[in-house]
Amino acid sequence: YRLVQTVALARRFDTHFTLIFIDLDQFKQINDTHGHAVGDRVLQEAGKRLTASVREVDTVARLSGDEFVVLAPGLAGDADIGLFCSKVLAALMQPVCVDSLELCISASFGCAEYPRHAGTEAALLKCADAAMYRAKAAGGNRHAVFDSGATPAA
Repeated sequence: YRLVQTVALARRFDTHFTLIFIDLDQFKQINDTHGHAVGDRVLQEAGKRLTASVREVDTVARLSGDEFVVLAPGLAGDADIGLFCSKVLAALMQPVCVDSLELCISASFGCAEYPRHAGTEAALLKCADAAMYRAKAAGGNRHAVFDSGATPAA
């Protein structure tokens, strides 16, 4: 619903925003090695860190599993998107302490800008998802901005 609102406002006021699709790298390994209770705590901490590292006007939501999205109104242009993602990635990369464990996490970010990459909610999600898979294919722990000319990840 928030994405629908954000697209409607951006369309009405001729503004930009960026949708960032986030997938935690190697999260399945944490669940498999340490159990779902530890995995749940890692997800909670990741959500807190995402929320704390974005601006007040941004929206953070967990989609499912280890996938999150950020809606960043007014964020536009590859350079500014890169700075924003670097800051958020740095916050996520700090070790997570769960009971006596110290776990390191990282994430892959896929970014799609309205209206530069797409003009509808579904198309923006598709573009951000494709960019996220490019970031993962490049080794993870990075962001990728949607590129219509890029070869899709297998």
